[in-house]
Amino acid sequence: MVVSVAKKYPITGSLELEDLIQEGNVGLEHAVKKFDGRKGFKFSTYGTFWIRQAINRLIDQHSNLIRIPADTHSALRRQLREADSNSPGLTSEMNRIHALTQVTSLDSPVISDEDKNLHSVIASSDRSPDDFVRDWHEAETVRKALQRLPAKTQAMLKYRFGFDDGIERTFREIGDLLDVSAESARRTVAKAISQLATEPSLID
Repeated sequence: MVVSVAKKYPITGSLELEDLIQEGNVGLEHAVKKFDGRKGFKFSTYGTFWIRQAINRLIDQHSNLIRIPADTHSALRRQLREADSNSPGLTSEMNRIHALTQVTSLDSPVISDEDKNLHSVIASSDRSPDDFVRDWHEAETVRKALQRLPAKTQAMLKYRFGFDDGIERTFREIGDLLDVSAESARRTVAKAISQLATEPSLID
């Protein structure tokens, strides 16, 4: 498990794969000590988080990454304002969806114009591993909900919020990529958000 996770990280600076594996083993040991199957988590999921956290902290210590607070401003709020949404509940729900989706890509850049990675956020966060693992489980529900949307709509959401690569794109850029107008992209994204916000499986 540790080797598999460690190999997914690019080798940079003075660190070598062996260093990542060694630190990952430390994380795995923590997972073994703290794992409680009664909480409903699979050990593979729980263990992977601890391995990633240990490796991420090691990389963070050997890099010049800029730490950013865990409460980074949500791109969804900006999008919802552009879509002229008048529903406070919708804003809250989609911020949750966005946060959950982002937490599933620990190695992806954070949505920002600066050169930062999500592991620097996790390293600076005071949230517990249990909190992140719980979010991973919820994120699976979000992904399934997204898959119910038309393929082109899914692509627009991914481009808009950087679900795959962490890069936010403007509606004009989305339009150019998918051969539609910026206004059409904006309306499609706004409609999709409304649909997702009423998805029963996403409502507590």
